[in-house]
Amino acid sequence: MPRSEQIEKLPKWAREYILDLYRQLQETEDVIYKYQDTQTVTRVWAERCGKPAYIQSDSVVFDLKGRHVLASLRAHNELHLMAIGRGMGLSISPITEGSFLLRVK
Repeated sequence: MPRSEQIEKLPKWAREYILDLYRQLQETEDVIYKYQDTQTVTRVWAERCGKPAYIQSDSVVFDLKGRHVLASLRAHNELHLMAIGRGMGLSISPITEGSFLLRVK
């Protein structure tokens, strides 16, 4: 945002335009923050700007270069992974304790 003394030097229409854009930005940010604050907490979320964005489902599909993998949470804290598509397979390799690499074949 330009400094107020810079804005004051502009024609009236330009000042009003900039101030309107700034107002729209503030309103948009308010809507986004309210949306994030009112989301129902679930077991599935994505990190966005360091904050959780909750997904209202127990399953998500990942697109890995045109190949799709369905990840579903099951009872007893199990994660079910399934390749979607004919002739596709999954390869899971441990990286570190509690960390795995998933490859679609």
